[in-house]
Amino acid sequence: MFDLWQLNRSDFCLLTDNKYLAQAAKAKGLRIMATYVKDDRIFALQFTGPKKNVLAVTNQSYEDKQINLPFSDIEEEVLRRLFGNPVHPKPRKVCSRCGVIFEANSNRQQVCKNCRLFARREIVRKCVARCRQHARRG
Repeated sequence: MFDLWQLNRSDFCLLTDNKYLAQAAKAKGLRIMATYVKDDRIFALQFTGPKKNVLAVTNQSYEDKQINLPFSDIEEEVLRRLFGNPVHPKPRKVCSRCGVIFEANSNRQQVCKNCRLFARREIVRKCVARCRQHARRG
C-alpha cells in the first residue's frame, strides 16, 4: 500500500508500509520525511523527492510486507531529533494473584486486569475487618 501527494511544485511525498517499496525509495535517493512507529516498531515511512523519482518507485510492483528497516546511525539520530524517541513498551509483570504475565500500566500495578476487581474486594474486606475489630475494642 502506498499514498502519493504533491508537496510543492517539484517535490512529491510517498507514504508506504511496504518494505520493498521503502527500500526502492531509499535506493532512488528519496529522503525520509517521517517514520510512523507503533509498539516500538516502524510500520510506515514517508519519503519526499523529485516527482520523476517518486513515480519511478511507485510504477514497479512489490510484495506486501511490513517495514523493519535498519537505519544508519546518522539517519537514526536525525529521526530521534525530529520525532523524539519511539514509545517504549509497557513493562511486563507477573500477576501476584493468578500468575499470568501482563503489561503493567504503572510500576505499582501488581495484578492483571482480570484480577483487579477481586484484588480490590479483598483489600476492602481486610480494611472493613480491621475497622470492625477496632470498634469492638473501643
